[in-house]
Amino acid sequence: MLTAATYSATDLFKIAKIAYERTKDGSSEREGDKYDAVVAIVFSAFSLEAFINELVDLADNPVFSDSAAIQSFAALVKEAEELQGSVKLKYMLAKVAFTGESFNKGESPFQDFVQLFKLRDMLVHYKPEDKYHIDSEGSCIAQLDLRRKGVKIN
Repeated sequence: MLTAATYSATDLFKIAKIAYERTKDGSSEREGDKYDAVVAIVFSAFSLEAFINELVDLADNPVFSDSAAIQSFAALVKEAEELQGSVKLKYMLAKVAFTGESFNKGESPFQDFVQLFKLRDMLVHYKPEDKYHIDSEGSCIAQLDLRRKGVKIN
């Protein structure tokens, strides 16, 4: 039986990190190992989204009621949420609210953030336009064309 669980950004990040660490091992001892890269990507994005949402909840805490910057940030992100604003928009608002500066969109860490969410979106919102082939064991395997979708591959 499945039960609902509440995960924090920290919990989601730990799952991503454990999966990522397993990808560096190089051995595929267990069946699930081949999925660790996907788990690391998706849970990294989940943890970032959870973190920014937790930050907004934290900003509502009365302890921060005297901070105009934190209150402005919380109000802006709530408005963005009502307008179905993206996680990227929320992070851009946080950067300006807390540092007074915007991200340089052509450099890291912003470009890394964009690439992570492109990968996550491809995995979560999979499109049938991607290629499939049947392997020697009769399994259907999807081949994502990451370059065609604008994902930088080093």
